[in-house]
Amino acid sequence: MKGTLALLRVGAIPIVIYLLWKESSFAYFIVMVVIGLAFTSRIFELIWERRQRKVGSFLGPISNRLLILSLLLFLTLIDVFFLLPFLVFVFRDIIVNFVRWRAGLDDVSVRVVISGTVLNLSQYLFLFVVFLDKLLSISPLFIYLGEVIAILLAVSSCILIIWSYIALTAVKKDLSPPRSNEKILILTNKRSRGYRDIYRRRLLKIFARRRGAEIIYLPHVENLFEGVSEQISQKNQIIIAGGDGSFEKALNSPLFHKKNLGFFPLGAGNAYYSYFYKGKRFEYLRSRFQFQEQSLDVLEIEWDNGKLETCFLSIGIDAEVMRLSRERTHHGFSDYVVGSWRALRKSRASYDFQIVVDGKKEILENCVNATFGKIPYYGFSVRSLIGEVRPDNRLVYGLALVNTHSSLLNKPLRLWGLLLAMVGLEKDPLISLKGKMIIIKSEVPFPVQAGGDFVGFTHTLRIKVKRQQKVLMI
Repeated sequence: MKGTLALLRVGAIPIVIYLLWKESSFAYFIVMVVIGLAFTSRIFELIWERRQRKVGSFLGPISNRLLILSLLLFLTLIDVFFLLPFLVFVFRDIIVNFVRWRAGLDDVSVRVVISGTVLNLSQYLFLFVVFLDKLLSISPLFIYLGEVIAILLAVSSCILIIWSYIALTAVKKDLSPPRSNEKILILTNKRSRGYRDIYRRRLLKIFARRRGAEIIYLPHVENLFEGVSEQISQKNQIIIAGGDGSFEKALNSPLFHKKNLGFFPLGAGNAYYSYFYKGKRFEYLRSRFQFQEQSLDVLEIEWDNGKLETCFLSIGIDAEVMRLSRERTHHGFSDYVVGSWRALRKSRASYDFQIVVDGKKEILENCVNATFGKIPYYGFSVRSLIGEVRPDNRLVYGLALVNTHSSLLNKPLRLWGLLLAMVGLEKDPLISLKGKMIIIKSEVPFPVQAGGDFVGFTHTLRIKVKRQQKVLMI
């Protein structure tokens, strides 16, 4: 039903524009009817969302914006009103989404007091009054009043979200006192791609010198920490210099379970870099920013052929990207681009999952992918989860992309889902999940990646918080 309403709104755009060119009373009446139906259908959608609590059509939010902006642009072009209102509405969306993106990098959840839905409804009412004036020649006061209200709502929403972001980022997290007196040990994986870069090796040496830390280079063996257990036992604060895979190996080694783990980025994507330093590129080089302790939940995942500990994972087409980019080169980002292109051409992107969250069952049909974890980033500061992810509440966070339309749209829709997550918008086709235990089942084996590495295919996947790890944050 919801997808049908969205398609009708999109289909109404060329009809409405054609009628407006006619400039007849009948045309204005039909346009008013269309706006009234669009307004009513949006109210119906909001009620449906509250009652059904199911994912709807991704066209829902898009269709409203397209219809409103098309009408506003047309009215601007025919000089019904000045360009200012149209620009205010466009820049409002740009500013709000930019602030949401910045908030995502800082891992804070900003509150939009005046939502896009409220603004859309006010714009529908404003457009209705404009065409009512065309039909009945009502007092211009009503048009000016509607225009002013819509503009004030748009401007106020920008001011309020900026204020919310400033207030949230000004609050310091409650971490333990600095531990500047304890010596730091840096374990460096020379096989990480970033280590081949002379510039990044230089940054590593600067980091070690300013922190007064000792560097140990790990051996080229399967067990990455073989032969350095004695040095590890003598230090409490340990920095893993490598990529996401290096840090994940440390999480899975009992040698580090009672240590304070930090991270120095030498990998390709570095989801952990995005988490530990929140996009602040060189704070880890400045000794005046002291490390502090924080507890981080570590997940245990169990699939058909094994189990391991991790802080982030994904299933579906995202895992296929990791499988198809395992042939790594010196250029990490280009490897992911190649893997994404291969997945776009070759991989399956539609799964029917039965997901059980703390005993509550839910069916996700035509699911493109799902991401779970405590690290809300893919790497390159790209968000994988929406909203604030509390690191130590012993809950598993998740985000799934479900398409209610044809599966032919699934792969292009994945890009739209990435954009929504980056700006922190939990809109269709995204659905958030959260619980102490999450179980995923599928009749068709689905791919799994954990910590940036492909682990295999499975019919069943269990995810829970196993323990907490002390980590070093700035």
